[in-house]
Amino acid sequence: MAFELAYDLSIAVDNEVVFVKSDDWHRKVRVLITECQEEHGSLSFTGHSLGSSYPPIKAAKKDEIPVVVKGRFQRQGDKLVGELTPA
Repeated sequence: MAFELAYDLSIAVDNEVVFVKSDDWHRKVRVLITECQEEHGSLSFTGHSLGSSYPPIKAAKKDEIPVVVKGRFQRQGDKLVGELTPA
């Protein structure tokens, strides 16, 4: 499942970012980044899903434990593209 960064936001700890499915921009996942690591042109991160319209990745309701997601992305031209999965 390929995702890409929806807006020109910085992927860094404590930032909220939005990812969209590459083939369906109506499917979005909003993530609060909790860990981030970049090496050799690859960006890996862990975060909490704050909202999602992509069924395999749900968001936690108000009193639930945050839903953890992991991402691994690479820059392709002017886009940041990669995988976003439930942890």
